[in-house]
Amino acid sequence: MASSSWRVLTGADSKSYVSLSGLEGVLKSIRDNGMPKTTDRRGIKRAMDKEVPPEMFTTVTLHMVDGTEAQFPAIHPVRQLQHLAKTRSRFADFLKQKFLVHPNDGNHKWRLALYSDEIVPGNPLKPIANSRKALAFYFSFAEFDGAAGCEDLWLQVLVIRSNKLDSICGGWAQVFQSVVTLFFSSPLDLTNGIRLDLQGSGGRIFFAALGIIVGDEQAIKMMFSFKGASGMKHCCLCSNITLRGLQVATHDRTSFLLPHTEWDVSKMVFATQASILANVQELNTKRAAHVTKAHFEKVESALGLAYSPHGPLWSQAFWDCLYDDLTNCIQFDWMHVYMVNGAWNTESSYLFELLKDAGFHIKTFSQYLKTYTWPQGIRGRAITGQKILEKWTDGEIKCSA
Repeated sequence: MASSSWRVLTGADSKSYVSLSGLEGVLKSIRDNGMPKTTDRRGIKRAMDKEVPPEMFTTVTLHMVDGTEAQFPAIHPVRQLQHLAKTRSRFADFLKQKFLVHPNDGNHKWRLALYSDEIVPGNPLKPIANSRKALAFYFSFAEFDGAAGCEDLWLQVLVIRSNKLDSICGGWAQVFQSVVTLFFSSPLDLTNGIRLDLQGSGGRIFFAALGIIVGDEQAIKMMFSFKGASGMKHCCLCSNITLRGLQVATHDRTSFLLPHTEWDVSKMVFATQASILANVQELNTKRAAHVTKAHFEKVESALGLAYSPHGPLWSQAFWDCLYDDLTNCIQFDWMHVYMVNGAWNTESSYLFELLKDAGFHIKTFSQYLKTYTWPQGIRGRAITGQKILEKWTDGEIKCSA
């Protein structure tokens, strides 16, 4: 008969699940801090709320498709930054070190980095997974240098259920604009400077501008209402690259347009902030002229941009907070460019097909990968890549970020 203390470790698994590492963390906290007075969900939530100043929470107001306005909860990013600098000594010390390397004042603003992606909490294979999918926004700073690779330095701003986007005017684009507004609205406007009280060393005024907007192809497209593959120009950073299947470049007598299979970079004309603004103005002009819906959709497709007046490209406040030309601020997530349905997957597949034809079996490479000894923290996880060749027969190699 197991003792009552051991039942703590084994008795709750039939009612709810928690990972072993999660259970370990909870038990260590109880050992170090004692048993809490309450164990119900509401009590836990109240205790967590007391740890965070109420002024750190805010709401964003979004325009809905039905003509109403709705409010969604968010964490105020500037107040969160101020709270961490004031109450967390390690974070304050980290900032002090970075200020020595990267001076900060009104003429030397740091570059705010915003990241957006959809996440699926829990098991993505469950039937209800899609209804639980959520859109999340995080922020950090380019001046954190290599430390930006630590996920603890990417602070969360807002999470919203993805199935709500269809009922929001402009969807993802309006949500993105509302997140940007949180950083650059008086009295907590990073471009004009906000006060940071660094623990143990007094205060200073901190300045930043929006310098990096990062996401995968889908996220970049949705944040800015670019048409992507649904338009003639599928890349937001190119002015003359068109989808080959549409054969637009073939019938272009000026030879300005090129198919997306063109490999000579010197022939490509890259977009600029001015050219994107010109496209926005063109849509505004056509909209004001009350052209037919079919004609307007053709203009959108030709420009590679969807009309989205609630999105960032239609907001002067957005353009005012940029650190650099917008095209220099947009960064595609390199993991998706190379590793997740990207160039590495395709090129590696071609290589393995050639090796297979030469008599080398794919199982040889798969077994070789399994001989590697990985650190304990990631040994059992998919990120080692040890199993990605197990099911490969032909086509692209599949792997996740």
